[in-house]
Amino acid sequence: MRRGENRAGAWARAAAVLAAIGLFGCGGAGPIRKIDGVAATEVPSIEAVGGTVGSFRADDGVALRYASFPARGTPRGNAIVVTGRTQFIEVYLEQIGNLRDRGFAVWAMDWRGQGLSGGHPEDDRHKGHIHSFTRYLRDLRQFRHEVAQAGPGGWLLLSQSMGGGLSVRYAIEHPGDFDAVVVGAPLLDLAAGRTLVRFVSWRGKSAPLDYVAGEGGGYGQHLREFDGNPFTRDRRRFLRQHAYIDREPKLALGAPTQGWIRAAWIHVQHFDAPAFAARLKTPTLILSAEEDKLVSIAAQERIAAQSSLVRRVILPGTLHEVWLSDDVNQRRIWAEVGPFLDRHLPQPNERREPLGCCPHGRSAQR
Repeated sequence: MRRGENRAGAWARAAAVLAAIGLFGCGGAGPIRKIDGVAATEVPSIEAVGGTVGSFRADDGVALRYASFPARGTPRGNAIVVTGRTQFIEVYLEQIGNLRDRGFAVWAMDWRGQGLSGGHPEDDRHKGHIHSFTRYLRDLRQFRHEVAQAGPGGWLLLSQSMGGGLSVRYAIEHPGDFDAVVVGAPLLDLAAGRTLVRFVSWRGKSAPLDYVAGEGGGYGQHLREFDGNPFTRDRRRFLRQHAYIDREPKLALGAPTQGWIRAAWIHVQHFDAPAFAARLKTPTLILSAEEDKLVSIAAQERIAAQSSLVRRVILPGTLHEVWLSDDVNQRRIWAEVGPFLDRHLPQPNERREPLGCCPHGRSAQR
């Protein structure tokens, strides 16, 4: 009896994790209430902060939105910023500003099927769907080589969650495209139990465009409630993201499809093999959220142990969205990112340290 109870409890916990990331969506039942208390100055447009918006055609014809931002002060390098699942460029304007202040020209992109890029399923724009994460990687490679224009200095790739896992994989599969990678809470494995993920992945083979285990699962008020959310404890940054959606509803995204889960499952299995991480040639900083309930912290620890080029830092008290964490952790983040960039992306006329000389190596720092 106890064995059955333990098994049931494990399934319940896994289901709770999947529910938190929108895999068991409720269809967004109930009216959406407009976000109050967020000043217009908190949700500036890309153009208002000095950026330029454009689009490019992926090699399969899908239009992808991007934005470019000039460096402030003496140009130091170039950065590409990509988001997590459900997110869009505007969510990262704060971090883009921090990079610009450090001399980086920044290029940011909405993944296909997100934000104002194309590639949404025709039947429901709120579905997060992809057939293969390799498609995301092809889009990123095209963006890096055909759209983003190189200025002085090297290249940084900065990202979060789904984008973080893609960034680590990209750096492994395309060595030399970036000189440094900074990832927040990267999707190297899901926090939910693999048995349940395999089951959803199996369903994704026959019904890839269905929301996962729910009728609907679109964007709704349930995703806009700050209390009890699994993403951030910073109310201001949480509400700001949804205030952007109030202004442009097309930015909203709900739960992923079963096909997306299948693609994610195939993607994370790359990181199971130690030989895969051993191919990493790019210095990488992983910012782990101490209380992450959505992606596997153990997987982040494992890949850091497999490569001397990975430095992993644990951010105490943080939930999944590290770039949306509170001011205290923002200072912690940039206290780590700043020296990391100084070491691996110095001023263009400075001597760069050889690869593999990250201080503290593989150890996680609190």
